[in-house]
Amino acid sequence: MEEIYNVVGRRIKEIRAKLGITQEKLAELTGLSVAFIGQIERGQNRASLATIQKVADSMQIKVSELFKDVPLSGKTKYALSDKIALLLNNSSTKTKRDLDRIIRLFLEKNT
Repeated sequence: MEEIYNVVGRRIKEIRAKLGITQEKLAELTGLSVAFIGQIERGQNRASLATIQKVADSMQIKVSELFKDVPLSGKTKYALSDKIALLLNNSSTKTKRDLDRIIRLFLEKNT
């Protein structure tokens, strides 16, 4: 269960940074404290769904965007493919293509 808060917090931080919004600005937009925003982003606070909705609305995104990397199985450990997908989520297309080539070469040599 703790992993959900970590993943959602990371997503909030990533999206906030992409939008160029500081923690201070997000706190102002949501009516929450800067410290509370930081705790949510670090997964240290179990924010309510109402709070998550406030954060999403303030960043003008759908709540589902914040939960897209949460494992559906409810397990706290990710499968390797889930870990890779999470890491590559915000990577450039070139990085993804390069990694695809590397993995294919690796698998060809080891099969």
